[in-house]
Amino acid sequence: MEISLEAIIETLRDETAPPGKLVQLMSELTAYYCYLSTQIEKSIAAEAEQWVKLRKDTTSDSQADKQWQRTPDGIHHTQLKSQLRSIDKLISAIKTRLRIKEMESRNVI
Repeated sequence: MEISLEAIIETLRDETAPPGKLVQLMSELTAYYCYLSTQIEKSIAAEAEQWVKLRKDTTSDSQADKQWQRTPDGIHHTQLKSQLRSIDKLISAIKTRLRIKEMESRNVI
């Protein structure tokens, strides 16, 4: 499952995006957030398995952590966390835009 965050960002930049489109984007982002969350759970399980092995070859926990972060699984884990943060911010921006549109429709602002 992959969605284009760039396309969603472009839609958000469009001040005239209708509320229905924004709600659809928010739903897609929420579903994708859930999907990435399951992927990060798998990554955490992989970390637990690999970390013990890495710790045996190092002198400290932080060295083992740094070593794991340099593995393909560790890099993927970092990318997943970054994507989750980005999606969280996008969802927040959509909610804000929807609140503003609602207030505009009520002539509050």
